Amino acid sequence: MLSGVLKSRRAALVNVEIVWTFVRLRRRPVWSLLIGMQYYAETAALLGISGDGPEDFAEYLVRIGRAQDDRIEWAREGGDVVVRQHTWRLMQGVASPAAAVFDSWNALWQGALSVHNRRLALDVSRRLDRGDPCFEWRVCPAQGGVPCLK
Repeated sequence: MLSGVLKSRRAALVNVEIVWTFVRLRRRPVWSLLIGMQYYAETAALLGISGDGPEDFAEYLVRIGRAQDDRIEWAREGGDVVVRQHTWRLMQGVASPAAAVFDSWNALWQGALSVHNRRLALDVSRRLDRGDPCFEWRVCPAQGGVPCLK
């Protein structure tokens, strides 16, 4: 019995170390990534998203944004699908949210995209919280960790 407990504690410590290594290497909020991954299938089904292409993921983001009463749309530009969100009702009334707020929120969508189609990447090219007129994401083929080409 005791050896089983020790093995499980050792396994838990190894798992924690793996997670923290991932956090340090990726510099992204790992919990948000995991939550996005965990709930993608359920939220996509609720939103009526069934395909796995970039347009389908853009439509996923648009439907989530509209459900939050945000002004958001997507369009194809060159080889990329571009999503623009002009409002952020979630942070309405917050004068100056920390950069980590956006990073955590954005990691939800990166996690969701990794389940939607692991061969796609989500690149942030504009940020409303940094004074840009909108948030802008590009959904494009993943290129070995390199951001989408503009």
